[in-house]
Parts: sequence; structure tokens; C-alpha cells
Amino acid sequence: MGGISPSEEIVVKALDRSQADYARAIRGHVASLWRGKINLFTFVDRMIFSIDRGYRRAWIQGAGACGVKASDLTMSDLAEIRNMSGRDYLFVARFGAAIVEKPRSEGFKLGPHYTRTELWVNRYIAVRNRARISSCGEKALIWLFSPLKEHCTDCAFLHKKVYTAIEWQEIDIVPQSHKLECEGWRCGCGVFVTNKPITTGTRPVF
Repeated sequence: MGGISPSEEIVVKALDRSQADYARAIRGHVASLWRGKINLFTFVDRMIFSIDRGYRRAWIQGAGACGVKASDLTMSDLAEIRNMSGRDYLFVARFGAAIVEKPRSEGFKLGPHYTRTELWVNRYIAVRNRARISSCGEKALIWLFSPLKEHCTDCAFLHKKVYTAIEWQEIDIVPQSHKLECEGWRCGCGVFVTNKPITTGTRPVF
């Protein structure tokens, strides 16, 4: 299958079990708040709990692609997980307030809230990609965009580019990055371990 895992023929965005569990938890919190079953404070607490657990799992998955076990996580790894979680905590209360303003009891639909939920689910993918680039060292990683999503010119340019994880760090770009033309919010790209040759020529600059 061309030496990547998963293969290029498999949809990059396909949900694995842990990612699906994370998505289900986030959607559950959103639906509960919208239905009035929990208040805003409970929503915030549950979201933070799910983010903490989900991001740690995502990092372990990403690093695991290169043989790094949960017990091998460094202080730097744990700090990066906390940093990514902490940045996203800042938006939880605002998200909850938007749901409270448009609850089911006043005739508002759940669909628009679920649309915003996908941005949170996408963060799981971002953490996993960050972990691969941080942990895979001299292993080659290929950038692939999702065939299920529109992609910006930056992502189209990076599609199928292959560099070592260290080189990706030096280029200073990761999928779901705000540096991308799409700003990363809905980016469906990923980096995957591959045995394809390293891309030759001048490396991208971001």
C-alpha cells in the first residue's frame, strides 16, 4: 500500500476507537447542556475532564506510531499536553455560553452546536499529529490531506511531502496549525509513518 500506515487508500479522517470515544463524550456534554440536563458549570467541568483524558490518549497514540509507550513519556511531552489542553480550556466556557443562549427549550436546534463540536473533535487529531512530529525523531513522516474535506493551498502543497519528524520540526509546521492558509480549525490533514523516500529539493518555509 505504498509504505504508509494507514494506506493512502484509507480515508485519513477515519475515526479510530479512542477518537470516536472522545467525539462521543464531547457531543454528549453538548447535548446534555442543550437539553437542560446539566448547567454551564457542570458542562465546563465535564469538558475539561474529557479534554484532559482525550489529549493524553491522543498523544500516546501519536507517539505510539514510533514505538513510544505511555510509560516513556518525558516531562517535555507531559508539558506539551498540558499546554495544548490549557489553551483550549479558555474556549470551553464561551462555547457553553453559546449553547445556553440557544437551548432546546426555546426551540433552537442541536445541529449548529454539533457543527461547532467538530472543531473540538478536530483538536484530538491535532494533538496526535503533534505527538508524531515531536516523538518520531529520524523516522520519515508523510503529510496527507483528507479526501473528505476541502483543502487550502498550503495543505495541497504539503500533501505527500515526506520528511523526518526532526525535519518537520525544523520546518515548524504541523497539521491543524494556525500557520496554514486554512488556519487549521477544520484541517483534516495528518502525518503518518512511511517508508517512502524523503522529499528532495528546497524545504517549505512557514
